[in-house]
Amino acid sequence: MNFKIFANKIIPLLVSSVVLPIIPIDNARATMAEVVVYDPPSNVRYEPNSHSKIICTIKSKRKMGIDIDTLNNGWYRVKICGGGYIHKSQIKIIRID
Repeated sequence: MNFKIFANKIIPLLVSSVVLPIIPIDNARATMAEVVVYDPPSNVRYEPNSHSKIICTIKSKRKMGIDIDTLNNGWYRVKICGGGYIHKSQIKIIRID
């Protein structure tokens, strides 16, 4: 079965002149957590490593939400600053939904 994902929507492709529908799984959801950046300044980086370009610096303690399933070699994907990665040593998990 062939399909493409565009802007978080699954689009079926035409296969042998037949459109195959894709049915999203309703119970698939991210594991969200509320975290606090507890030891600023903390850098949000473009890629999940300490040599990557810094997108922005969080300069004060603040709360934010993350998807804890995005842990990649010690880095979490975040939406703050337009999206990037923050190292797990810079945050503390307050609550998991």
